[in-house]
Amino acid sequence: MIYNKKMWSEAGIDNPPSTYKELEADLQKLRDANTDKDFSPFYMPGRDWKSAARWIWDAGGDFAEQQSDGTWKSTLSSDKSLKGIDQWLEFQHKWSSEASRSLDTGNPDFSQLLAEGKTGAILNNSAGIRTIQQYNPDLTTDNLGSFPMPGASGKLQPAMMAGSVWGVAQKSKRQELALKWIKIAASPEIQKDYVFAKDGWMPNYVEGLDEVMKSADFPSYLTGFFESAKNTKATPASPQWLTIENDSSLNCFGDIATGATTAKAAAKSFDEHADSLYAKK
Repeated sequence: MIYNKKMWSEAGIDNPPSTYKELEADLQKLRDANTDKDFSPFYMPGRDWKSAARWIWDAGGDFAEQQSDGTWKSTLSSDKSLKGIDQWLEFQHKWSSEASRSLDTGNPDFSQLLAEGKTGAILNNSAGIRTIQQYNPDLTTDNLGSFPMPGASGKLQPAMMAGSVWGVAQKSKRQELALKWIKIAASPEIQKDYVFAKDGWMPNYVEGLDEVMKSADFPSYLTGFFESAKNTKATPASPQWLTIENDSSLNCFGDIATGATTAKAAAKSFDEHADSLYAKK
């Protein structure tokens, strides 16, 4: 979570929440202190399925499970997944704006909403800090903070593991050299001295995260991202997942948020569609 520390402090909140109950209590304080009709304590648009995924995972559900034969079975309509969707829906309706239910994060840009003081917090990655400051240079890193998102389960919500990946091309004539490069780039030395020290990005292993966070010059506003990176989940590793992300299947979360369909009906329809794709070779 990225939050406006100054706004939270003015609402009487001195420390970030560590539990779901504390989070909701803090969001109520934000709402009480900011009475403009277009203010959302926590702006989270309904079509942002990547945020909804965190509630699903926190409840023990998932989008799919890999079977013993290597195939995939869609599980969005499982009891645990539906529990997570219901918890996400309750949270989204309670703390985000009604207008956000049919929207995604890009229009309006949720980073811009935080920069303009129209929301107190958003779920985003660390690149969002730079985007917020581009919209409002007066919001320095002293004014911005981050913390891991507490889950309704009593644990921290799993964060989505995503981003760039390395691989060796199947038809490469220099596969051994490519693998050697990956091993060098993924080494603790490169991860610490270049990935973090030069670029400020996260090392790709938990011990590396812990090590750089102990350094005297570690930027405190990045704490939430680095802590969240220790507890991640990924979307299904099926080749068909790319199709699912690109064929509007995941817009069902916006339909759930607006009330156009029920969570149970949307999840059942999603599973049927996803299973038809997983069945393809």
